[in-house]
Amino acid sequence: MKEGWLLSIFILASITIAFSGYHAINYFEYGGGLTVDEYRACFSPDGFLNESYTYDVKSDFTMLYRVWDVPLLYNKSLNEPFVQLIDMNCSYIPYVKDYYGNVYSSGIYSDIIREKAYLNEAGCYNPDGYERGRYEIDYSYRIYPPVEYDGELYHMNIKFAGQHVPYKNFKIVLDNSSGTIRKIFSHPQFSIEKDGSRYILEGKSQKNGLLEVELLLNSSNQRFLYETNNVKEKTISANERYYAGYKIAEAFSYLMKGMVFLFPAILLLVYYLFGREKKFVVPKYLSFVPKKRKPWRVNLVFKGSATHFDKDGFYATLLDLHVRKIIEIENGDDIKIKILKKDGLDDYESKVVSFLERHSENGIFSLNSFKDEINEIESASRITALRNEMGGLYSVRDAKEFIINGRLSMAIFSSIAFLIFIISFFLYMSYFDKYPVLFESFSYSFLFFIQFLSTVSAPPTLFGRWKKEYYKEKMEWDSFRRFLLEIAQLKKYESKDISIWKEWLVYATALGAGKKVSKEFKKLGIRLPEADYIPSMYISFAALNATMQSKYSSLTSRSGGGGGGGFG
Repeated sequence: MKEGWLLSIFILASITIAFSGYHAINYFEYGGGLTVDEYRACFSPDGFLNESYTYDVKSDFTMLYRVWDVPLLYNKSLNEPFVQLIDMNCSYIPYVKDYYGNVYSSGIYSDIIREKAYLNEAGCYNPDGYERGRYEIDYSYRIYPPVEYDGELYHMNIKFAGQHVPYKNFKIVLDNSSGTIRKIFSHPQFSIEKDGSRYILEGKSQKNGLLEVELLLNSSNQRFLYETNNVKEKTISANERYYAGYKIAEAFSYLMKGMVFLFPAILLLVYYLFGREKKFVVPKYLSFVPKKRKPWRVNLVFKGSATHFDKDGFYATLLDLHVRKIIEIENGDDIKIKILKKDGLDDYESKVVSFLERHSENGIFSLNSFKDEINEIESASRITALRNEMGGLYSVRDAKEFIINGRLSMAIFSSIAFLIFIISFFLYMSYFDKYPVLFESFSYSFLFFIQFLSTVSAPPTLFGRWKKEYYKEKMEWDSFRRFLLEIAQLKKYESKDISIWKEWLVYATALGAGKKVSKEFKKLGIRLPEADYIPSMYISFAALNATMQSKYSSLTSRSGGGGGGGFG
């Protein structure tokens, strides 16, 4: 496949990851089986709070509720900051499970609610389950928060939501009819509009996102008053730090989101800098061997991805050794290979000849005899060693001379992306309660890592390069293979010397076209004994590998067991 198409596939994959991830993140933040379509709250600095929830139920629920992080009481008081429920209104059975675990509800359902509900929870129970639709619940509270005072100003912090389902819309109204509010700080930072004596905050809040306000007041409920110094300075300073931190977290989130959606451009840049090849002009058909090379190396470097060696390289090597009269192949009911000499061999060829020699009798390797040898093995360690020995014939890695492996570069980039993901995960786990936007930076950093990780599977020359002019040679081998597979082209060379046809058959096998080319030779009336060896080798060695795998599986999957004695 041409590099342009391969690059397009990886770009399309990265776009798919980006948009699929975007929808998944958005669904987690603002979707799900239960959401709050509208949250309305009206708070007065004297402590009165009215809340209204409009739930959108899309799944199976029997309880709709809200939980407080501070003690919740009903018609009771406490000697520490607490929230007192005054009233609530809903369509089914209202209930409260207070700070002490006491349940206030319809008597017949109290035990069920006590078992299911959290402490400090108020809600509405439907024993038959809520049908899909919208439901409204209203609450009225009197809040007694801790209040700091320095002799001039009062400081109060009201947390409307922490752990919660998504709020698709919220509107918080701060009633300042008493004129006591001096300064408002929202967490996270929302725009605040003034409407007469009211301050209004509007927006949306993701799942489990912080939603709170911090107030500086001229006066306040003094039930839980704590004296301190410099209330104004401390509050402003703390919020300046908070907003600065939030802007950094938000910028990081935008950066990661941008990197994910700009990843196709990043891939194009990497390809342009590291993977783009020189332009060469090569004919569509090449009627000669581009360069005299060992067939196993042609298979490894020029057949496919430049680092992948397969069985075709092994078969081509056997055929080449036969043509060079290093070995002699006899084809019949049993493939027999006679070792004639061992001179002039490279490392891989020596490995092949040594294997044949170790499993031969009187210098002749018999495929049937080798099958018998495999079937007679009863040791898992022996069959494993033999399987590994055979596997070594199909495993060659020696392409550094020819290419700069792009997979290594993409692995390095993936490692950097993974490091960014780990940092994002740490920040998310540590600071999400303060900066809910960190969920997006964490999520998008994971998508960024996945995008880079997918490129590691790319062919080594897509984001890497061929050295020197080996890319031209690669194109020439492709043209030569194309020539061998085109019978109309082969007809032009029917008068060629038989040695040329043998050489072409060897390289055709190395390039994965041996079986088809041997058939074309027969159609042209070119009689080569070697043309009959190729289909026989494929079939016979495939059967040998199946025998090996079957024996290996039977010996290595056995498990020990024990039996019990008795009287029958």
